[in-house]
Amino acid sequence: MTELIEFWGPEDSSITFCEKNYDNSKYIAEYYNTLTAFTTCMVGIYFLNSRLRKESAYAMIALGFTTAIFHGTMRYWGQWCDELSMLYLSFMLIKEVHNNLSYMFLGWMVVTYLMYWDTFIVFFIMFMGMQTYLYLLSMNIRHIKDNNRLFLAKEACIYVSMICWVLDHFFCNNYEYFHAFWHILTSMTLFFGGKILSNYKESLLLKSE
Repeated sequence: MTELIEFWGPEDSSITFCEKNYDNSKYIAEYYNTLTAFTTCMVGIYFLNSRLRKESAYAMIALGFTTAIFHGTMRYWGQWCDELSMLYLSFMLIKEVHNNLSYMFLGWMVVTYLMYWDTFIVFFIMFMGMQTYLYLLSMNIRHIKDNNRLFLAKEACIYVSMICWVLDHFFCNNYEYFHAFWHILTSMTLFFGGKILSNYKESLLLKSE
């Protein structure tokens, strides 16, 4: 029985979730959290043919895979893959607007993360700092083309996903799949946010012609 419970070894990530480990598969720690991680890959594939950089689309696809690795194993190295991918994608999305943003900034964040990876608040502050800045950027360009409608859709997904995150951490005894819904909603948020950035870049291109 121990072999089934700990196929990838004992859980040693610094954060955990409600879904029971190896409850649906002896090879996958958090089955539904792993499956829903691939929704981010689908968003990345969509943006491969858009105004966004290929690097940003590939970062979305990579995030889907690394999130699946994390939830599939619940190991510290899976957490590294997932959270570093989240930082990288956030950096690339900001770089869509600020093309001259130095990769030194990303390097500083990676070093800081690796020094304090087991202290979740350090990652949380860096990630939410960039996400807050992306939110402010989207507010500034919401007037372009269809961006206002997209902005409202993104807002709705953000708020519902935040509710799912809170419920997953404080109401585990009632329901264990809130984090899986969080994956789906954050992928939808990424889709709407990516469309906003894509429309913005298209508007800049039209102005330059």
